[in-house]
Amino acid sequence: RNSPEDIKRLRALNPTQQVVVELLQRLPQQPYHVYMDNLFASVGLLTYLRDHMGIGCTATCRERSGVFKGFVEAKKKDANKDLLPWNSIDREATEDGKIQQFSYKGNTLCLAMSTVYSGNEGIIERPRKRPKTKSGRAYFEDAGSLLVGVPAIMADYNLYKDGIDVAN
Repeated sequence: RNSPEDIKRLRALNPTQQVVVELLQRLPQQPYHVYMDNLFASVGLLTYLRDHMGIGCTATCRERSGVFKGFVEAKKKDANKDLLPWNSIDREATEDGKIQQFSYKGNTLCLAMSTVYSGNEGIIERPRKRPKTKSGRAYFEDAGSLLVGVPAIMADYNLYKDGIDVAN
């Protein structure tokens, strides 16, 4: 099923990421959009899934995942200081333009990447409780909860990340 070149690229992934590929190879061949958490995600894995398996992926990611360095620096600066505005989002494409990388400020600065979302999908309103962060309290003023416009990538990720066969 895998060409020698595919095997070489697969071996470049770490063992945890190889498990993701192995599990996805067991599924019937059809288009998929998978959501995964930061344990598995990296630019390399998302590239492999898109280019060699035809699978779209959206994931949160860790600082060492290959995500845009400016986002990593922002996350470090914002940690425990709450410097960035609550509910703000920024995006940056990989050099080849095939993966969009996102930083989204909720209670903390969350890093994410996707081969499916461009960042132009719009805003989805979600009920949110007033956060404990300084910037979150300022956003909510005196309200205990609000309907908040959340970027589609983050709203969908939170909706689908824990499900099996939920999105399609």
